[in-house]
Amino acid sequence: MPNKCALCCEIMIAVLLPPLGVCLRHGCCTVEFLICLVLTILGQGLNWH
Repeated sequence: MPNKCALCCEIMIAVLLPPLGVCLRHGCCTVEFLICLVLTILGQGLNWH
C-alpha cells in the first residue's frame, strides 16, 4: 500500500491529467488507458467550440 504522500500525488495527477493517472495505475497498454485517452480527447474537443 502506498504512503499518504504518494497517494495524494497520484490523485492530483489523475485529476489534472486523467490518462496519466490511469497509466500509472493500470499501465499504458491497457483497455482502461485507451478508453480514458479517447474520452479525454473527445471531451477536450467539445470544449474547443
